[in-house]
Amino acid sequence: HCGDGVVDAGEQCDDGNVLDGDGCSSSCQLESCGDGIVNNVTEQCDDGNTDGGDGCSATCMLESCGNGVLDDGEECDDGNVIGGDGCSAACKIEKCGNGVLDVGEDCDDGNILNGDCCDSTCHFEPAGSACNDSNVCSAVDQCNGAGLCVGSGSTCGNGVRDEACGEQCDDKNTVSGDGCSSTCQLEFCGDGSINNGDTEQCDSGFTNSDTDPNACRTNCLWAHCGDGVIDAGETCDDGNNMGGDGCSATCQIEVCGNGIKDVGEGCDDGNTDNGDDCLNTCVSATCGDGVIKAGVEACDNGTENSNTVANACRSNCTLPRCGDGVVDAGETCDDGNVANGDGCSSTCQIEICGNGVVDVGEGCDDGNTNNNDACLNTCVSATCGDGVVQGDVEACDNGAANSNTVANACRTNCSLARCGDGVVDTGETCDDGNTISGDGCSSSCQTEPAATQNTTGTTGTSSDTGAGTDTSSGFGTNGGGCSLIR
Repeated sequence: HCGDGVVDAGEQCDDGNVLDGDGCSSSCQLESCGDGIVNNVTEQCDDGNTDGGDGCSATCMLESCGNGVLDDGEECDDGNVIGGDGCSAACKIEKCGNGVLDVGEDCDDGNILNGDCCDSTCHFEPAGSACNDSNVCSAVDQCNGAGLCVGSGSTCGNGVRDEACGEQCDDKNTVSGDGCSSTCQLEFCGDGSINNGDTEQCDSGFTNSDTDPNACRTNCLWAHCGDGVIDAGETCDDGNNMGGDGCSATCQIEVCGNGIKDVGEGCDDGNTDNGDDCLNTCVSATCGDGVIKAGVEACDNGTENSNTVANACRSNCTLPRCGDGVVDAGETCDDGNVANGDGCSSTCQIEICGNGVVDVGEGCDDGNTNNNDACLNTCVSATCGDGVVQGDVEACDNGAANSNTVANACRTNCSLARCGDGVVDTGETCDDGNTISGDGCSSSCQTEPAATQNTTGTTGTSSDTGAGTDTSSGFGTNGGGCSLIR
């Protein structure tokens, strides 16, 4: 069998193993270049054929420039990949005209002709040298000193579009940026040239983009608010310039407190102070919004403000007060004014006699119902003749019945009838207006007997009629009085 070291029928070899790559294959066949098996003894590769130029040579050696073997496609192979030694790094014979820029050459245009700006020795021809740029539309061709043949005297710019010369347009000038370029080609958005004479603001050529931030857009307009891309200085961009949709017309996120009055906001002062002219909900502060505006409103309970409910903040955001027409705590009345004398006082207390406050129309008010003090319970100052006895001041008071002539009446000075007041009262037999005895009426107002009367006078007359009647008259000085003595 294969691998027993004996070449049997059907075997070309038997090296005592069944390993490939040692000259005798695992099937005991001789290994050769092109059999697809790399014989590690003599082969570097085996691609199953004996063709060169495919990376593995006809002798099953690796094909590479610099291996010292002239492989298919190589003009030379000097065992290195260094140029400048006659065999280039690409294993080409280094010579002028091979179309490869070898060491020591300025140019190599694949020929060794002069007059094409790269001379026969592969060096640049001097600037101004005659050449032919193969362009029938140029009148004069000259080398530029760097290997290029530049034509001049072009028909571009003469105002006539010459299709034979490749012109797409001719606007009678060679200025770019006006729709027709300096080479008479139509300018378009995306060509990398700004056509200022038309509608372009920018043109970055193939880098124009409708998705990259800050890029020139594919319509050759600058990136701008409303293009749907968040560019520098923008916090949002929803593809439009309308406010009120969350992104403002200036591409800023619409939030209350950003200092910008957005659609739907009554104000925006950029702060969260709820006591100024703009609430932190971006609604202009007004009476009735439930927020007290410092320095302007005294109170604000929102919908609970009322001009009819006691003690409520009023609808003009003022505190309840006397005179607002609502009876609040501490008030007994409120008639909508602070005038006295209308039943409700200026301090909103009911005006009644006895409340201790002298209201309009009252002469006094001592806050009690004692009718015997200086203020009657009708709030009139007590006076003699008012019919009310003022304690400690008046002994009596019968009002209009007071009299200085009627017996037993209370006198007009509110003193009781008495002996000596000139009026004969009950218990008196006389009253001569004094309380002096000896004048015919005693100090207790009793008629005095004649024997007790004072009869002394300065002049007197007496007569005896003899008829049982004795009359005497005299004028004395006793109080200017007269006595009739019988």
